[in-house]
Amino acid sequence: SMAVFPLLLAALLLAIEGTLASQTRAVWLGLLQAALVAVILLIGRLLTSRESQGEKRKLSLLLALVAGAFVVTISLTLNSSQTVEKRFSTTDIQIDKILQAPSENANPKTSSGVRLYSWRVAMDWVGERPLLGWGAGSTKEMIQHSDYFDGWFKKRFGHLHNTFMETLVAQGLIGTAILIALVVWIGIAAVRAFSRGDMPWDGFVFAWCFLAFWIVINMFESYILYPTGQYLNAVIVGFIYSFHF
Repeated sequence: SMAVFPLLLAALLLAIEGTLASQTRAVWLGLLQAALVAVILLIGRLLTSRESQGEKRKLSLLLALVAGAFVVTISLTLNSSQTVEKRFSTTDIQIDKILQAPSENANPKTSSGVRLYSWRVAMDWVGERPLLGWGAGSTKEMIQHSDYFDGWFKKRFGHLHNTFMETLVAQGLIGTAILIALVVWIGIAAVRAFSRGDMPWDGFVFAWCFLAFWIVINMFESYILYPTGQYLNAVIVGFIYSFHF
């Protein structure tokens, strides 16, 4: 009902402000992608739905909530411009340096530099064993024994800040293809469950928003490889897949 709308918007505002304050750019990008998916699904539903006027009002309310969140996010971003600008000013992406061959005892300091440099080194590891990789959990040991990272880097990082790159190194192209196939299958299972009427509409929207968010943030952090990420993956993906069963 309309009475609930202000409460939902207030809760969303609090979450948005907290997300901005966290200064985690991967999460910002993941939530933006999830919101875009939600808007596309909601607009598509409104244009094609044969539901009652009451149901369409609920859909319109939800779309208004997402749109309101967009407007408020832009407003908060402008008001928090120093926070956002400070976070993005630490990004130093130079394509020519990324394409260069790694140098011994390199010491990238920024979070973007750490990621991009480690991914460049990892591509050489993938090239040496492209099909089956170096084995599960091998990345940390390879970083420790690599001449391309200095002592500062080795003390602080034991992974590549990218689940898919980490999988490429550990399990090669074959293992990564299996991982991607599993992600695709979860999406297909959600569509099938919804088309059969076994998954409710809000569950379907949540499933695709989560998949969009989860895929994006795992491109910038190795969440799935750690217990907290595995727990979240098991709970939410298990919930989504249960409708298929």
